[in-house]
Amino acid sequence: RAAGAASAVAVAPEVAVGPGYDREAWLAAYKNVEEEECYTVACADLPKDLRGTYFRNSPSKFVIGTDKIMHPFDADGMVCAASFDGEGHLHFRNRFVRTPGFCEELAAGKMIYRNQ
Repeated sequence: RAAGAASAVAVAPEVAVGPGYDREAWLAAYKNVEEEECYTVACADLPKDLRGTYFRNSPSKFVIGTDKIMHPFDADGMVCAASFDGEGHLHFRNRFVRTPGFCEELAAGKMIYRNQ
């Protein structure tokens, strides 16, 4: 493979991976995220004593300028937090992990650090 060339591995849609496998749900985990968000949702069905925060760290930025990232290890990371307040509310917030490389690529509007 040439230096800087992108490669992709695809799972054929007709391949059965296992019972209950949902390819579309799996692919949704690799959608490009452009913006950070912060909001609250009222959830009447939540137990009133459910309190705490669930954190998720995952790749989220798969497009930088016109460059598309083909492997999740090259994508920029994002931390998501879902906090339950014990009163039927879910507070959601996400933030990109602002490494020096992320900030440089954001300012340049293009990928600088592929496969690093």
